[in-house]
Amino acid sequence: MQQKTTLENPLGFIKQALMLLLFFMATTAGIKAQTTLTTEAGTNFTGANGVSGNSAVTFVLENTSAVAKVLTQVDVFWNTVNTGSIPTLWYSATSLSGAPNIATPVWTAITTAPAVTVAANGYLPTFTGLSFIIPAATTYRFAIQSSNGIRYSGTAGPPSPNTFTGGGVNLLVYDFQITAANVGYGGAFPNPANNPRAFTGRVTFTDATPCTGTPAPGNTLSNANPACPSQSFTLSLQNGTAGTGVTYQWQTSPNGTTWTNAGGASTSSTYSTSQTVATYYRCIVTCGASSGTSNPLQVTMNPVTNCYCNSGATSTADEDIFNVTVGTLNNTSTCTSVGPGPGSAVNLYANYTTGTGAP
Repeated sequence: MQQKTTLENPLGFIKQALMLLLFFMATTAGIKAQTTLTTEAGTNFTGANGVSGNSAVTFVLENTSAVAKVLTQVDVFWNTVNTGSIPTLWYSATSLSGAPNIATPVWTAITTAPAVTVAANGYLPTFTGLSFIIPAATTYRFAIQSSNGIRYSGTAGPPSPNTFTGGGVNLLVYDFQITAANVGYGGAFPNPANNPRAFTGRVTFTDATPCTGTPAPGNTLSNANPACPSQSFTLSLQNGTAGTGVTYQWQTSPNGTTWTNAGGASTSSTYSTSQTVATYYRCIVTCGASSGTSNPLQVTMNPVTNCYCNSGATSTADEDIFNVTVGTLNNTSTCTSVGPGPGSAVNLYANYTTGTGAP
């Protein structure tokens, strides 16, 4: 004998099903699909090439869609020798190809990330929590600056392809050309000259939607603190604010109490400036009728003795100073003497700024 199953309350069952469907739609409505474009999908993107010191590599993102995109993360290929590097992400709306000069006003710093720790060579999340808007039908060129060397691909087998596409965006690298010039350059910052060179990494983005809620920008960050007199430095924010319609206003204060709006280009997510006295900085971030203010940061002044350029000789020609006598100070050295200060090199340069002081 077969048993019969009777649905005693069909309307209640339908009501529960509709409630579950509405709950699912509500919880997934705010989830935006993210797209990641990675050079791992190509060949010969090995990061086998690069330079040491303050350096950079460039690439282009082309938004071909009818909606704005939000760049949320950039991963970079790093080598263990790059450990400790402080990376900065820049962009330009006009320097789209050819040899770049990565400096304001043509280029703008987006953010500076914490120093990287590289346990093994490979791709590492470097710029996270971004909310950088790329408007519809817009092309930007980006530069990754590194304080301790940069890796890229290019001479150890030509990387291919030079275009990665997905989500309405093209990642253009290496020998892709705009106005008959390569987009991919690598080398010493701010004028990397080696080309074509291929950014080796990943970019992640999503469709832009209007911002919501109260911004929480977090700490104010600076890529130089303390700063030298009239030295240009860039301020950024710890946390990005996702969505369109976000506005920014940077402010300065001599004492951390009295604030005035900063001059110049002070209405974007970063602010480049210089100073001759210690100054406090903060940024008011606004979404609709709600505003959040970043935690103030005082950028102090470097001693003048720390603001000279690094000296160093490349030739053994010309004359040396063999003796300096001031009062009771009597210091004698020869060409083979190695000074106690940084940068000293036998037969080339002797730095005695850390030696015995004058009486």
